[in-house]
Amino acid sequence: MKVIVEQYLAENDINGYYVGRVASFFETGRRIGSDNLKGLAVSTALVFAMLLVIFRSVPYAVIGIIVNAIPVLAGLALLGAAGVAIDMGSSLVAAMAFGIVLDDTTHLVVRLRQLQRSGYDPATAMLRTVRELIAPVMTTTLAVCLGFVVLFFAEMQPFHDFAMLMITTMFIALIADVVLLPALVRQFVSDRPGSLLQNRASWKD
Repeated sequence: MKVIVEQYLAENDINGYYVGRVASFFETGRRIGSDNLKGLAVSTALVFAMLLVIFRSVPYAVIGIIVNAIPVLAGLALLGAAGVAIDMGSSLVAAMAFGIVLDDTTHLVVRLRQLQRSGYDPATAMLRTVRELIAPVMTTTLAVCLGFVVLFFAEMQPFHDFAMLMITTMFIALIADVVLLPALVRQFVSDRPGSLLQNRASWKD
């Protein structure tokens, strides 16, 4: 809103100043945006603790945070590069997006851990997990993106920014789940001794 007002003043060659409740409103929005980003950092730490309990594995908990933090940060970075201010609205979307993309990753890692407990090595378990769950993950991502497309028909620019951040984040999150997650698992999760050959044979069967 502040950007819209400033653009109007500049286009009409008007000298204006923010006073009274208007100035307080814009300052409050900026502070809320900053507080939301700080809250996002705190929630990330809490989510890490939760993943540590669920997965019972430090590498998987760290991988879960990395895979989900990158899409949110990339979405915010793209908005910043496009000149969109990180305010109350965009920071709220960042927190929402973090929760949504975490859901898909958690499903993938939980299934991955189940296959590992069944005897599969991490690489084979990851391949099978992606093959089993790629369809529902892509479907939920598409459904969320289509739900936010309607906001582009709104007249106010903040709604467009809201939708763009969410759609961009979800798209990057899908790539992270399909490409980055398997790469990190192969790189940082070690195979169980003596299980690799057996599991590859089981996968071929």
